[in-house]
Amino acid sequence: KASSAFSAVVQLYARSCQLDTAATCFSRHGGSTPCCHFGCASLETAHHLFISCYRFQTFRDEFSQQVLQHTERLLSEAE
Repeated sequence: KASSAFSAVVQLYARSCQLDTAATCFSRHGGSTPCCHFGCASLETAHHLFISCYRFQTFRDEFSQQVLQHTERLLSEAE
C-alpha cells in the first residue's frame, strides 16, 4: 500500500503543479534555468519528465512491460 499512497501523492502534486521541476522553480523564483537537468533542450515540466524525457525512457518501457504482463496474467486467471 505504501507505493499506492506514494503514487497518489505524486499524482496530486503533478496535477496541482506542485512538483519541484526546473520550470516550476524558474516561474516562481527565477534565477536558474527552466531546462531539463538531464541534458534535454526541453523545459523540465512534470509532463516532460514522466512522458518524454529520454533519460527515463528505459524505466517507462520496463514498467509498461510489467503492467502488460500483470494485466495478461489477471485476464488469463479470470477465464
